[in-house]
Amino acid sequence: MSDIKKIEEVPLEAIPEVLDFLDAHENLESFKAQNAPLFEQLSILMETYNAALENADKAVRAKGVNCGPWEQLTPTVKYDGEKLYSAVGREDFVRLGGVVRQVNEYVIDKGTIEAAIAANRLPAQIVDLVRTVGRKYKSIPKGQLP
Repeated sequence: MSDIKKIEEVPLEAIPEVLDFLDAHENLESFKAQNAPLFEQLSILMETYNAALENADKAVRAKGVNCGPWEQLTPTVKYDGEKLYSAVGREDFVRLGGVVRQVNEYVIDKGTIEAAIAANRLPAQIVDLVRTVGRKYKSIPKGQLP
C-alpha cells in the first residue's frame, strides 16, 4: 500500500566523502596495528582513568558538594505535579499552585491512511503536507582512543 520507494544503493565512488572516510579508517587501523603495544598500554590507562572518574563522580554527587574539578552548577528544583495531585486531591492541588491542563493528541492510523492514499481519497498536496519519511542509518562509531 505504501508508495515509499526502495532505497537506492550507489557505488562508493558516487560519494567522495565515503571514500575519504574509508581511507581514514584504513589508515587508523593500520597505525593501531603498527603500534599495538602503545595502544594496549593506552587502553589500560584509559580503563583506569574512566573507572576512577566514575567512582569520584558518584562520590561527589552523593555528597552534593564541590570538590576539585567537580563544580556543581546552579541547583534546579522540580516538583512532580501528578504526585502532588494524587497526594492532596484536586482542590488543594489548585490552591497550592497546580494547574490541570487537557492536551489534545491527534493520532492517525497508518493502515487506514495508507489505504486512503492508495485509493486516491486524499489529494497529493495534503499527503505531502502530512507525511514525512524518516531515515535511519546503521550507526558507525566515531573514532576514539581505547
